[in-house]
Amino acid sequence: MTNEQRLQLHIVGLDHFLQNLETRCLTEAGKNEESLQKDELSKFLNKIIQDNRVRLIAEEGKLDRPCLGSVLAKQNGAEHIDITMPISERERHGIQTPGYDRNENTRKAAYQAFEQHMFERVQEKHIDHAALVIVGRRHLRGLTALFKAAGYAVSTYDINDCGWYLGIPQEGAEGVVGHMREE
Repeated sequence: MTNEQRLQLHIVGLDHFLQNLETRCLTEAGKNEESLQKDELSKFLNKIIQDNRVRLIAEEGKLDRPCLGSVLAKQNGAEHIDITMPISERERHGIQTPGYDRNENTRKAAYQAFEQHMFERVQEKHIDHAALVIVGRRHLRGLTALFKAAGYAVSTYDINDCGWYLGIPQEGAEGVVGHMREE
């Protein structure tokens, strides 16, 4: 792949909470805040898609149901692929789900396997245009390193850098009483 032909990747590290299509909050205040943040994420991703003529959206999301990336792909006439490592593949690598994230060693090994799987799934597409890769923000560095080492042109985005992102609303009797963000 020459420099002129390099695939431009836009990797967004986010909180999976916002890419889920279902509402997770229980109070009206929480639901409203969740909806506002999801709308902002959708606008943010749409801008990347449209500004860069993205034709492929590769998404790490839920194992058993579609997420925001599949909706955006349909809206923008782009192809969508799920790059989430399936349970059978996790088992083949000795990754217990749930449970792999209970200690640092198994979490680190699982993340490396997940990132390698995501990397390989995107590479399988043999595309020659811009792609958007949506992953949990904990995979942003590892996945970026894999693509850069393979010669891809990579732009990265961390949801924590977005002013509209507050985090998962923490709800109490009075509505939203705080937010939980990965740092």
